[in-house]
Amino acid sequence: MGETSNSLSKQNSQQPKQFRGGEKKVMKKSLSLLVAICMVFSMFATVVSAAETEVTAGEYLNELGVIQGNQEGDLKEDQTWKRQDMVVLLSRLMGEEAEAEGTEKSHGFEDVTDAYYDGYISWAVEKGLVNGKSETKFGFGDELETRDFLALLIRVLNPEAKYEEVEEDAIAWGFATEDTDFDANALRGETYTGIVAALKTEVGENGETLEEILGLVEGPAVDAEQAGVKKISVKFNKPVDESKVEFAVKNGVSARDVVKATFSEDKKAAELELSSKLRAGNTTVTVTGVGSDDLVSEFTAEDEKVTEIKFTSDKLALGTVTGSQTNEADYSKVSVGYKIINQFEEDVTNTSGGSLTFQVGKSGVTASPSNGVLTLTSGGQTSNFFFGETVYVNAILNMSSYGVTASQTFTVDRQAMVDSVEILEVYNQDGKELMTNSTFPDFFVLVDAKDQYGNAVTLDQFKSGVFASVDNPMLFMIDKDQAVDGQGPNNDKIGIPLTAPQNGTLVFEGTNTVRVQTLFGGKVDTVEVPVKKAATLTTFTLEAPDKTVSAGQTVKIPFTAYDQNGEQLKKYSALNGKVTLNATAGTISMEQNYSTKEAYIEWTAPGAKGFVVLTSFVTGTPNNSQLQINVEDAGVAESVSKLDVNKTMMVDATVKVEPKHIIVKDQFGRDMKLADLLGTGGVYKAVVSAADGTANVVTGFGTLNVSGDSLTLVAADKGSERVKVELIKIGTGGAADKVVSTLENFTFKVVDSSAIDSYEVTAIDMISNKTANHNKTVEVKGKISNSESVTLPKSAYTVTVTAPLTYDQGSNKISATAATVAGSTYSWSNDGKLHGTFNVTILATGESIVNDITVTDEALVPKTFKQKDAGSLKAADGVVQGPSANVASLSDVFATVEVKDQFGVVMTAADLGQFTATVTNLDNVAGSDMVVNNNGGTVQTVTVANVQEGDSYSVVFISRSSGERYSVKVVANS
Repeated sequence: MGETSNSLSKQNSQQPKQFRGGEKKVMKKSLSLLVAICMVFSMFATVVSAAETEVTAGEYLNELGVIQGNQEGDLKEDQTWKRQDMVVLLSRLMGEEAEAEGTEKSHGFEDVTDAYYDGYISWAVEKGLVNGKSETKFGFGDELETRDFLALLIRVLNPEAKYEEVEEDAIAWGFATEDTDFDANALRGETYTGIVAALKTEVGENGETLEEILGLVEGPAVDAEQAGVKKISVKFNKPVDESKVEFAVKNGVSARDVVKATFSEDKKAAELELSSKLRAGNTTVTVTGVGSDDLVSEFTAEDEKVTEIKFTSDKLALGTVTGSQTNEADYSKVSVGYKIINQFEEDVTNTSGGSLTFQVGKSGVTASPSNGVLTLTSGGQTSNFFFGETVYVNAILNMSSYGVTASQTFTVDRQAMVDSVEILEVYNQDGKELMTNSTFPDFFVLVDAKDQYGNAVTLDQFKSGVFASVDNPMLFMIDKDQAVDGQGPNNDKIGIPLTAPQNGTLVFEGTNTVRVQTLFGGKVDTVEVPVKKAATLTTFTLEAPDKTVSAGQTVKIPFTAYDQNGEQLKKYSALNGKVTLNATAGTISMEQNYSTKEAYIEWTAPGAKGFVVLTSFVTGTPNNSQLQINVEDAGVAESVSKLDVNKTMMVDATVKVEPKHIIVKDQFGRDMKLADLLGTGGVYKAVVSAADGTANVVTGFGTLNVSGDSLTLVAADKGSERVKVELIKIGTGGAADKVVSTLENFTFKVVDSSAIDSYEVTAIDMISNKTANHNKTVEVKGKISNSESVTLPKSAYTVTVTAPLTYDQGSNKISATAATVAGSTYSWSNDGKLHGTFNVTILATGESIVNDITVTDEALVPKTFKQKDAGSLKAADGVVQGPSANVASLSDVFATVEVKDQFGVVMTAADLGQFTATVTNLDNVAGSDMVVNNNGGTVQTVTVANVQEGDSYSVVFISRSSGERYSVKVVANS
C-alpha cells in the first residue's frame, strides 16, 4: 500500500466506548457533523493551538486514532487532502468506520487503484455523501479543493444537495462566507487544528465536549460507595461543574434526600450527606448535570452496626458540690465520657439505639449514662468514692441481634475542669446570616470543650469553667451563663447564645470578636463574627383577599413589602415590630408561619355585615396603606355543585358515597365541607336518591345525617340512573324541612362486560412483610370505547399470588406477613428481597394480567412527619400549643406528631422505636426560668419544669433508627 493510503489508520474504529454510569449516547450523526463542520471552518481563518495540550493538533488526533501517518509516522501536516482520504476521515467522525470499511464494493470508478478504499468509497456513494467526477472516474488521488470538501460535508446534511449549488449552500449553512476561496486547498495541518478545536468545544447541554459525544474519548463517569451511615462518597473521572450537578439517591425502595453535597478542591469527588440512614440493600446514586445522560452508580449499602464502646479516659473525675462557691469536691459522684462507634468510625452515641447498661464493680453504686457521659453515684457515705481508688466498669450494649461490650478499670482522680475549648462556628438552626435586625438569641457560638482527661465537659462544668466576652458590645454581647447544650446540626454541642447590643436600641454593622477562655489554664480561642446591615422596610401595601369575606370569618390579608433596595420582604423577623396594623372593626394582627418563618396578616371580620377599613403604617416613615373591605353576611350553604364519584360501573360493582364526595358551595360560590354541616345541631342532612323516584339500575340510596355516615351504591342492572342529591335544612320548632339545593345532572352508567374494551391493573412494586397495615389493595379497572374508567366488582376477576404471599378476597388485599426470613425455604436475596407475582384473571375474557411484586424484609423506620391534634394540645404550622402541664411533657408533645414509615404507613407506638428529644431556644416570657430535665434523652424521659403561660421552646425529635429529624415550636397558652 502506498504512502497516501497509510496516512489514515484503518484499524481504529470510533465506536462509542463503554464506561461506568451508563452507555454513552452518540448524538444524531448529522447534528454531530454539523457542529464539527461549523467549528472546523470557523478555525480555518485563524490557526490555534490544540486546546493548550503539549502535543500538536495532528499528534492529538493521532493519539485518538483518527489519523496515523505513514510508516515513518509523518502526519504530512504541510500537505493537502486527497479525495479518498477525506472519505475515510468522514467515516470516523461519523462513528461509522467499521461499517464503511466492511462495505462490499459497489462503486464503478475505474480510477480507484487501491482496494483499501473500495469499501469506504462504496459506503459514501450509497449514503449519497460523495459523487464521482464522472460515472467511471472518482478523482482518485486528486487534491481536495474547498468546494469539494464542502460538497462532501453538505451531503451529510442534505443528500439531495446539488454540486453546482455548493457555494450558495455553504454560505447558507454558515460554513463559508462571501470571501471564501472555494478553489483553494486547505493544508492538513490547518484542518487538524480546526478539528481538534471543534472536538474540544463544549456542545452538549451539560458541558459535554464534541469528542465525548462522538465517543472518541471517554465521557464522564461516576463511582459511588457508602462512607457512613448517612454519607456517600462519589468520585468522578474528571472535574465537574458543581453548580450544575444534582444527585438523587435511592436506597432499596426508599428515596434518601441529599441535604448537603461537599465537593473536593479538584471537583473530582463529592461527599453526600443524607437526611436519613442508609439501610442494607441495593443503593443507586443518579447524577445529572454532568453528561448528556444520567450517570448511575450502584453499591450495596450496609445497615449500621455498632463495633465499639470506647471510654474517653481511664480516670473517673470527682464531682462538684452543687452551688458550691469554693468548687468543693462531691465524693458521692464520679464521671467519665464514653462513645459508641459504628463500622464507619462515626460517633453514634446519641443515635445508636439498643439498650445500654453499665455494671460497676463497687457495691451500692448506680450508673446513669446520658449524652456520652457516665455518672456513677454512691448510695451513701459508706460507698462514697475516694481519691486514687480503682473502680471496675463493664459496658453492655444490647442491639437485639448482637451485643457490644467494653471493660475498663478506672482510677478516681481530681474534679474535671475545662481544660481546652474550641470555637466551632456561629450557628443558626435556620441557616440565617447575622444581621443588624436579627433576633440575637437565635444565634449560638458552638464550642467543643474538654476536661483534662479528654472528656467532653457537661453544661454545668462549662459554665463554671470558662469566661466569655466580646470586643465590641455595641454590636452584640454574650453570656456564658446562658449556654445550653443540644445545639448544632447534630444537636450534640454546647452553644452560647448571642444577646442584644449593650445600648439595646441602636444596632450597628461591623465585625465582633468573640473570646472564650478557660479559667483552669487560661487557654483561649476566638472567632470573628460579622454583623451585616439588615434590609430596612420602606414600603408595605395591603392587598384585597381573593374571596368574599363573611361576617365573623377569619381570613388572611395578602400584602407586599419591600426594602430600600427594592427587594421583597416576607420573613416575620424582617417585618415584626416594623408595621402597625389597625382595623375599624374586627381584630387584625401579624402572625408567623413557623414552618416557613414567613409573616402573614390575620383578620377576623366583625359579626355584622358592613364596610371595614384596614390600615398599615411603616414605623418611622410616612408610608401607609389602606384597604376597604365589604363584609358580607356570614356564609351559608346555598347549592350542591357536584357529586364527585366515578359515574361508570359494571354490573354488581359498588361505589361509596361519603360527605366529602358531595361538593357544597355558599352564596358567594365558596366551597363548604358537607361534613361540617351535617349533625351540627341537626341543621342539615343530604339525601341521595334516584331522580325519577324509582331505583331501577342503581340501589343503596339513602340519607347522610352526620359526618361519619356513608352510602354504598350498587350497580344492580345494565342501563343508566339519573341521581338526585338534595341538601336539606332540617326544620326546628315544628317547622318543616326545607330543601336548600338539588343536584340532578349526575347520571350513573352501568354496563356489562361486553362493553369493556380493556382492563388495567395498578402495579404493586413493593410490599413489606412487617404488619397487616402494609397489605396492598388490588386495583382493577376497565376501559370503554370513550376511554372512560369503569368501576369493576370483585366478582369480575380472580387474584392468585405466589407463596408466601396471600390474598384475601373480602378485603381485596395482598399480604406478605407470612413471608418470614427466619427458617424460610424461599429464595430471599442477600439484600432481604423476595420476588413473586400476583396474577389477575378477567373472568369475562379469560385474560391473565401478571404483575411482578417484590417482598421486602426491610426494617420499618420513621420517614415522614405530619402534625395532628392530641388531647388538649393543638398542632398546626409547625407550632404546638396547649396547657402548661401538657407542654411540659415531651411525651405529650410527641403525641401531636404523626409518623409514617418509608412505605407511607402510619407507625404505631410499638413500631416507632426510640426517639430522642432535644429542647432548645427556651423563651421564659412568664419570668420563671424553665429547666430541661434529661435533655437529649429518649422522649419519655425528657420534661420541662417551671413552664408557665406564655413560655415557649423549640424541640427536635430524632429517630435513633433512621436519623430522621422533626422540629416544632411549643407554646404554653393556658
